[in-house]
Amino acid sequence: MKQFTIRGSMEYPERFEDAIELLSRKDLSALITHKLSLEEFGEGLAILEGSKDCGKVMITMGDAQ
Repeated sequence: MKQFTIRGSMEYPERFEDAIELLSRKDLSALITHKLSLEEFGEGLAILEGSKDCGKVMITMGDAQ
């Protein structure tokens, strides 16, 4: 299985805001190979485990597709 990291912003919210600001300056869409809803989280894990050509799997919440 490939490594994956889930990061929250509870401990260092100011760093999270800084990271979002920095990332918003770049077009990162080419890194995202799969975009799934929260309900498809299990499918996302299966993609990460079974694909060597997988970049980043983005999990969206609500209507953010």
